[in-house]
Amino acid sequence: MLISLNILKKFVDLPEELSALEIANLLTMKTMEVEGVEKLGEYWEKIVIGQIISVENHPQADRLRVCQVDVGKGDLLNIVCGGINLSPDMLVAVAPVGAKVLWHGTEEAVLEKTKIRGVESEGMICAASEIALGNLFPSGDEREILDLTALAWEKGKAIKDYLSNDTLIEVDNKSINHRPDLWGHYGIARELSAILHQPLKFYSAFCDMELGVNTKDEERLTIDRNLCDHYLAMKIKNVSDLPSPLWLKQALSDLGMKSISALVDIGNYVMAECGQPLHVFDASAVENEKITVRAATEDEKFIGLDGGEYILHHGEIVIADEEKVLALAGILGGADSAFNHKTKEVILEAAHFPADKIRKASMNLSLRTDASMRYEKSLDPVNVLWGARRFWQLVKEIFPAAEVEWINRFSSYDESIKEIKVAVSEFARVSGVDLSRNEIENILTSLGFVVAAQDKKHKDLLTVSVPTWRATKDINLPIDLVEEVLRIYGYDNIALRYPQAQLNPPVALPFLDLRNKILDHLVLHHNLFEVYNYSFLKLDSIKKLGIDNLSKYIYLLNPVDKTRPVLRDDLIYNLLENLSENEKHQNKLGFFEIGRVFRKSEKDIYDLEPGSTERLPYQHQHLGVVLADEEENLLHRMQSLSESLFQFLGKNYIIEECETAPNYFHSSQVRQIVAYDENQEKIILGYYGLLSPMLRDSFEIALPAAYLNVDLDLLSRLEKTEKRYQAISKYPAIELDMSVLIARGVAWADLCDFIKEKTEMLKKIDLVDVYRTSEWDNDDLHSLTLRLSYQSDIETLQLDQVNQWHEEIKASVVKHFKAVLR
Repeated sequence: MLISLNILKKFVDLPEELSALEIANLLTMKTMEVEGVEKLGEYWEKIVIGQIISVENHPQADRLRVCQVDVGKGDLLNIVCGGINLSPDMLVAVAPVGAKVLWHGTEEAVLEKTKIRGVESEGMICAASEIALGNLFPSGDEREILDLTALAWEKGKAIKDYLSNDTLIEVDNKSINHRPDLWGHYGIARELSAILHQPLKFYSAFCDMELGVNTKDEERLTIDRNLCDHYLAMKIKNVSDLPSPLWLKQALSDLGMKSISALVDIGNYVMAECGQPLHVFDASAVENEKITVRAATEDEKFIGLDGGEYILHHGEIVIADEEKVLALAGILGGADSAFNHKTKEVILEAAHFPADKIRKASMNLSLRTDASMRYEKSLDPVNVLWGARRFWQLVKEIFPAAEVEWINRFSSYDESIKEIKVAVSEFARVSGVDLSRNEIENILTSLGFVVAAQDKKHKDLLTVSVPTWRATKDINLPIDLVEEVLRIYGYDNIALRYPQAQLNPPVALPFLDLRNKILDHLVLHHNLFEVYNYSFLKLDSIKKLGIDNLSKYIYLLNPVDKTRPVLRDDLIYNLLENLSENEKHQNKLGFFEIGRVFRKSEKDIYDLEPGSTERLPYQHQHLGVVLADEEENLLHRMQSLSESLFQFLGKNYIIEECETAPNYFHSSQVRQIVAYDENQEKIILGYYGLLSPMLRDSFEIALPAAYLNVDLDLLSRLEKTEKRYQAISKYPAIELDMSVLIARGVAWADLCDFIKEKTEMLKKIDLVDVYRTSEWDNDDLHSLTLRLSYQSDIETLQLDQVNQWHEEIKASVVKHFKAVLR
């Protein structure tokens, strides 16, 4: 947004010794971020008014003319020019030798005396764009010379004498998003008044003319109070579609706005001045001069002033008469109610609309205007009256014969004053600066706040009334008042002090430590990949597990994805989707996920907060691991992984046959992992096993797959086994293998425990191979190859002795498990 110093100076006296850059710096440090400062008139510095005396054809060029120009210095200037509208006696802008211009409106050039096609030229007759006046004097052709004849300016005078030599401050819009009062010059003048300790001129001084209302009986306004809480309509007669005076054109041009006509320009100028958007209708286009503010009907059409046709679907706010839509409220006027050269009477609209509704309409229609940008910031509803009065003041200046025929106003906004109580000591507590009550009051008062008289019972307490222009969105809490005082006081005036606080040891997070250990172990020691999935499930995925009763799941009130309306009660669903997708690219997979599962349960429910009657459901953290491979030893690999993980975590566990297990496991290829608490009660920590072929078919998974599921909340509650250091034996180990044909129902843990009981010298048992073949008579048998490691801590073992132990172990296994040596 562009801010004009000339407009600001009307409301507050800016010290002459203060430069524009210094003002910009003060605003940046205390109010809003300033992007830059631009002094206008750079290209007018040496431009003078000249009168063309004669125009002749160039002897060597058909499209050039040779002009004699009088610039009021006696001798005429000989200037070669390509303008298409040159004529004798025409007043023009002349750039003499040494002046800076914009060549073709873009490239800077300093003029020199030169010859053009053999004819000497002593300067340049300028188009508006060549001296940065394209907005003020628009033209349809770049070869059209700026014609100043109608202005009757004195020849020889500098052009800057007739134009406002303004300075613009560019403000970053993002820095004032929360300050609706700063979307107009008067709000910024109020800030400078407080910053510079300069008196602020009341805005009423610029709109003190009475409106002159003729009251009529009939009701002209029908307002939906949910869509508009302050609306003013005023009919003005004896006006016309005249161009604006030069001062108004230039004020808008400086602010980056084009002049359209006097009435439109007045509305735009008032919006830039006080921040209140206004709109003007042709009174003859408003049926029976009755106005309705309502929600648009479905598929209602609207033709905007921009020529666009808009189809309204979302109940946007519209201004309508008894037959048609006149305007899209707060955003854009309509073509059907636009005034033209025949217009003699207009209806002014000044209104306040809900910020959220204007914002939504603007987004739905992809239509953003200067008006919508202001409305969506939550404007002050009181500004409606000030905007209308200022508009009328300027109309009377430009159209002296104008009269107000009628005014109708609707108002339902809350006119109560917001009060906030804040302790004087709070300012020192937050900033470390001991500000007196008087200093605080003076700053707040300069910003428009009203501070109540001191309460004798509560001398430290301030009761502050918030002005309407700060009460809509900005000031709500005591800390907001503290910020107001400190920013005007100056953050750079606050001495740097390091905060004093007691440093406490960080709170122990056992579960986070457990999670990180699991992650490191699975990634570093088992080469698995971690995956992240949403906690939401597809109903199709649940049905693929053969589950028809969906009532046990927790449904989301407002699902992010409508295809995933329930919370997961197991990690298996999303992991199966991961497996189905990834096996298309490789035939050996291993990945895991750590995340919450949610279940309806009477146990393990949590208070939402202390003392609350609301409860949260079971939501334990679980570990899910998936292995998929064409090899047939997946079950033993998963068992090895489980044992390795539990041993690494230092948790006691037992692997057992399952009594009941989730139905997604193969019924005979699943084990449960259990532990016992201090009361010797069994705790089922999880399960591992092969996934059933039917399940894999449902998810279109070709690879055999194994799954491990562990309840980490239960695991974290188990005591950790104490680890003790044991020196590595300096004597060598002897490793011997044995292969046995054994029943597939024998648990690996049972087999290992039985073998270890035979001798203390047996330190380690590894599973080398698992083999099955259809040639065996009994499919319930498989061949296991074990590697037994014998080692002593005090001596080197002799092979003869080790062989004797090994043979005894083999004989015991054969006898106890009814196995066959191979």
